[in-house]
Amino acid sequence: MPTQPGPFKLLADFDGVWTDPSPEAKRVREFMVSVWNRMTGAALPEIQGFLEAAEAAVRSKPDENGWVISGRISAYADEDEFVFCNAVGGWLDRIGATAYPRVAAQ
Repeated sequence: MPTQPGPFKLLADFDGVWTDPSPEAKRVREFMVSVWNRMTGAALPEIQGFLEAAEAAVRSKPDENGWVISGRISAYADEDEFVFCNAVGGWLDRIGATAYPRVAAQ
C-alpha cells in the first residue's frame, strides 16, 4: 500500500519587506545596460529596446523566472523589483545570447 507524503512546507524569504528595493533595482538595471554597452558597443536605444523585450518575457511568466539558487527558483520574478532584475539577468543568461547574437559573439 502506498504511503502518503508528509506535510508540505513552504518557506518564504521576506528580505526587503521593510525596505524599498526600487532604488537598488534601478541601479542594477543601469549597470546591466552599461555592461551590455561595453560588451557589444551597441547603441543605448538598441540595448534599452532589447532589455524591455526581455523584461516583458520575464513578466509574462513570473513563475518560470526568478531568483534561482542551485537550479531552483527561490523567489518568483514578480515578488519585488530587485528579484525582477535578477530574473531578467537569469533570462538573459539562458536565452539572451540566442535572442541577441551580438552578446553571444563576446
